[in-house]
Amino acid sequence: MNATDAGLQSRIPESLFAKLAQLPDYMLGRLLAAPVRGESQKELFRDACTMKRTGFTPAEQRLVLQARFQDYYRQIEDREIDNAIDNASDDNTPRPRRWPLSDPNAFQAIAAKYPDAMARLRSESPVANPHLLSCGAVIDHFFKESDLLCMAGAGRGSYTKPRPYFRGMEETFPYMVPNPMSKPLGLTKKGHTYNRCLDNVGPRLRAVIEFDRGTLDEQAAVHLQLRAFGVPLIMVVFSGSKSLHGWYDVSALSESDLEHFFRYAAYVGADPMTFGRAQLVRTPNGWRDGNEDCQQCVEFLT
Repeated sequence: MNATDAGLQSRIPESLFAKLAQLPDYMLGRLLAAPVRGESQKELFRDACTMKRTGFTPAEQRLVLQARFQDYYRQIEDREIDNAIDNASDDNTPRPRRWPLSDPNAFQAIAAKYPDAMARLRSESPVANPHLLSCGAVIDHFFKESDLLCMAGAGRGSYTKPRPYFRGMEETFPYMVPNPMSKPLGLTKKGHTYNRCLDNVGPRLRAVIEFDRGTLDEQAAVHLQLRAFGVPLIMVVFSGSKSLHGWYDVSALSESDLEHFFRYAAYVGADPMTFGRAQLVRTPNGWRDGNEDCQQCVEFLT
């Protein structure tokens, strides 16, 4: 048994792994392979379809998908897994792709266009040394005292509360929604009450673009390129690991212009998961997954 098999086996019940082992080799190989960065939605749906077609219950599918994506480069939310299971079909037909496939050549061409992009980005920050600001100060830069915020802990439990509720402990919540919420609770598309969904997030004021490939210098170059298109870049946050999250002011964009902005970002390598209006992103100057020794530093702030 290879290392990947052993890793998966240690995270799921023995009886369920024995059921997996009875699948044809090509199916088992796909379920045990390391997920491809930026392809989580496609692979979650594909795997759920495979397991549904071969007799796995929704509960079994959930355990396998949680195990397979446990060490993914970003945390996979339970709702992403549940949606894949709910949408899975017996014929394994993939859903239509909304955003274009990324073009690695376009990404590299932009990276070459902006040498030393990370240093340039930092030097051009209107707010000097933004990584020295408190997490709360950065949040106050974008949110009013009367706003409803949605923040989430390392365990992914989210809370939608008035801004003062989080005062003094903002850095302990590694994730947040970059837009104000409109009300404490809303109804999901499936009719469930939840504190973070499209029904209770306010108007889109900001969009966050994250890249799942390249060095920090290369990612900084693409953020400079996106800024050159006229969409204001208002903040760049280091994830604390391998990626830069660019916050863009899209409040003046029409729906059509926003669609084109997202399409271009996806084409040059952005992960479309952060395009959602209520999507959690890294909290600026917060602690990565609750670790006080790993800060999600703000590198650029207007």
